Amino acid sequence: MKKWMYLLFAAALLSACTSEESENTAQVQEETSEPTEEVMEDVPEKEDGKTVADNQDANRSETVPLAETFEDLTAVSSGKLTSDFTYEKETNVFASANPLDGIEEEFIAQMNEKQEWESAERLLAELHYYLGNGAVGTLAEKLEALEPSFSAPLLPEPEEMKASQEGEEPPAHAMILLDASSSMLLEAGGEQKMRVAKDAVLDFGKTIGAASEVSLYVYGHEGTQEDEDRELSCSVIDETVPMGTYNEEAFYKSVSNIEAKGWTPLAEAIKTAREDSSQYEGKLTVFVVSDGMETCGGDPIAEAAALVKDREDRTVNIIGFSVDAESEEQLKKVAEAGSGEYLGADTAEELQNSMRKTWVPSDMEILNKTLSSPRTGFALPFQKLEINDTAMSLGFALDREKARLKRAVTVMKNEEIISEETAQEATELIDAQDDLKRELIQDKKEEKLSDVEEEADRIDAEINEWAERMEKLKDEQEE
Repeated sequence: MKKWMYLLFAAALLSACTSEESENTAQVQEETSEPTEEVMEDVPEKEDGKTVADNQDANRSETVPLAETFEDLTAVSSGKLTSDFTYEKETNVFASANPLDGIEEEFIAQMNEKQEWESAERLLAELHYYLGNGAVGTLAEKLEALEPSFSAPLLPEPEEMKASQEGEEPPAHAMILLDASSSMLLEAGGEQKMRVAKDAVLDFGKTIGAASEVSLYVYGHEGTQEDEDRELSCSVIDETVPMGTYNEEAFYKSVSNIEAKGWTPLAEAIKTAREDSSQYEGKLTVFVVSDGMETCGGDPIAEAAALVKDREDRTVNIIGFSVDAESEEQLKKVAEAGSGEYLGADTAEELQNSMRKTWVPSDMEILNKTLSSPRTGFALPFQKLEINDTAMSLGFALDREKARLKRAVTVMKNEEIISEETAQEATELIDAQDDLKRELIQDKKEEKLSDVEEEADRIDAEINEWAERMEKLKDEQEE
């Protein structure tokens, strides 16, 4: 298989965005870490009657800001008393009879140790410190990170189309092996490698799926990069999309759910592909997308050689994305042992450009299918649905947060911890903050939906411009 390597991501890797935790989020999470029980038992008492822990709590709660921007929502973390609450509980659409159920006594005890607050703003910051809903921050980060992701159109020039007629036929079966090890969370050219790889796989599946049956495997996605998780991470290879006719919805959902986490069991992944490939007849190509070498102690070179042994219709191609010299040397040997090719690049744009200039598909049916508008496929409605669902879940999380805060104010008033006047001011501030947060979420949702539409329009314009130009050239040739 000489040229199919370059089809893989011919229209891929055009744009990607890195979803990073903001420095503010990290700071808040660090500041709100709960002291261990051992430390709390041995805390010295100060002259004013307060312990060191009490003063640390007061200082940390002062850092919890009231919301002014959407970025403030991404910084929200779980409270000291709500850190064990599950995501499902914190986003449940059904309200609890008592929003402080299970923590009310501890909350009262904590508040009884406090002095009167100088303002409703200070009181609300304290309530967030103890009762914050971490799902708000999680979902706000997710909504902020959502970006348009569509298959880039393959728009070859006439000389490329002419050369492509001499290209080889596609394989009957294509197996994609996607590296989801922790190193894929790093950046290449200012873009997160995992995001770039995901976009590439989506484009590849759509492109090669027009002529071949295709499957998707993922490795390195279990456990963590820590030593205690090595056995787990190195042993799990999952076929997330079974071999068959390309299904855009299945591919999109599968790729979207992949998270980079652990080690790099490259040899085990190729071995799994070899074992599964024995059931298929005809040409079969394995495409490995990786940013590094084997880290689980296996021998990927031997496994690639075993896959193609006595099988001229088997091939292992390697796409090395932003790899170091040592890794590239190994990956090249893996491709060579697998009777395939190695293609490396340091940035998404460099990889995309090198492939476009080197190869275009010989099958014009593939070309026709890759020219389709984003509006005709599954990706556009799915992305809109994900934006709307995330915003809706954020609304549910705010419902839980608002109910808990109001219940807390009521309890504090009934226990005479705060005055009637302070309770009234705090309640009004909770309502005002809730209204503002919902406006921020609505604005962000509309912004994200607009981004998706604009990107679809841009791709449509690119396709239309190319089609009109090709039609004009055709007319000129016929004259």
